[in-house]
Amino acid sequence: MRIVFIVSLILFTASAAFAEPTDWHTKPDKWRRVRFYHTPFEERFASRILLEDSPRQLVPGEKHFSPNKAYWFSASAPDYTGQPPWNTVIFIYNERKDLIKITLLDHSNSEPTLTWINEKLLQIGVWWGSIVGTDIIYDVEKESVVYKEMVRDGQVVYQQWRQSQGRK
Repeated sequence: MRIVFIVSLILFTASAAFAEPTDWHTKPDKWRRVRFYHTPFEERFASRILLEDSPRQLVPGEKHFSPNKAYWFSASAPDYTGQPPWNTVIFIYNERKDLIKITLLDHSNSEPTLTWINEKLLQIGVWWGSIVGTDIIYDVEKESVVYKEMVRDGQVVYQQWRQSQGRK
């Protein structure tokens, strides 16, 4: 009986730690297929995203220019042949004396995505594990994050909703 109680307590605690949102835009029972969904940013991941100035230096990797060719970013790819944690360092040039340095600490073994949205907004997507990531929009002129939310792979949620409805 004690073992059943302990196992139940562990499962309850684990499910509470990864609780799904109750305010869905569209509930998973209406989804036609698996999708990613977004939830508010979880502050426990804030320590994995470091923003700082960096002296101008030779940067690793290729320079990816903004559409107006005024700004660029360059990212160092982690050595995935080694053991985690894997970190990615992003350098951003915005016509200032120093570079902006964004370090993504301890992410999964998928490389973060970096895409220019327009001349000054950079979208950064990073997966912390197989089902949880963060989408960030960084304004290179304001030198600040203007948007960040958690992104989740809805595979398990979709399957659980279908099973609860007696579907396969």
